[in-house]
Amino acid sequence: MKSEIEDIYNSSSSFGKFNAILFFRDSSNSFLNIYKDIFKTFNTVEIKSSLFDLDIQDMKEIEAPSSLYNNNTNSILRTLFINEVEEISLEYYKGQFIVEHLFWYKDFKEVQGYSVIKKIFSENVESNLILGYELSININDYTLSLEMNTRDEALYPIIVTKKTKDNLSRQEFIGSYNNIGFQKIKLIQDYLELIINTSTSPTSTNFLH
Repeated sequence: MKSEIEDIYNSSSSFGKFNAILFFRDSSNSFLNIYKDIFKTFNTVEIKSSLFDLDIQDMKEIEAPSSLYNNNTNSILRTLFINEVEEISLEYYKGQFIVEHLFWYKDFKEVQGYSVIKKIFSENVESNLILGYELSININDYTLSLEMNTRDEALYPIIVTKKTKDNLSRQEFIGSYNNIGFQKIKLIQDYLELIINTSTSPTSTNFLH
C-alpha cells in the first residue's frame, strides 16, 4: 500500500495541469493570422470562441472572431482550440495577447502545442513566457496577476522567461527542493528547452524560498 501511495504522489499527473503562458503585445489585426497558424499547427478537434464583457461581467459565445477584431468595447476575445489531450487558448485585449498551452503532463510525445508556443515566441521580439502548474494570468491585468502568481509559494515552481530585442532573462521561483519539487522543475526545464534554442543561455535570477 505504501508503494502504491508513493507512486501516486510521485506521479507527474498529480502535479495539476501544466501551463505554458506566452504574453506579448501586437495589433488586433494579428489575431486572425495567429488564429490561422494555431489551426494549421495544432490537431484541433473542437473550437470555441467567446467574448467576455468586463463592464457587465458577461460572456457570450460567438461563431467566429473575425468580425470582432476592431471591437471597441471593454471585452476579452478568446478562442479555445481543443483536442483529446491538450488545449491551446488565444486571448486578445487592447493590444495584448496571451497564447496558453494547457495539458496534464505525461509525455511530450503525446502533446504538440509546444510547437505553437515556440513559433510565436521566436517571431515576437518582446514577449514573456511563464511556465508552471495551475497558473492563472489575467490578460486585462497581466502585471498584477503575474505578481500574485509568483508570490504564491503553493504554485511553485514557476519560471518566467523575458525576451527583449537585446536580451533573454529568466526568473526562477523554485520553492522546496524536495523530490516532488525536483520533478516539477525538471518538467518545466524540459519544456523550456523545446521552446528556446539550447545554445542560448539566458541570464538567470533565482528566487529561492
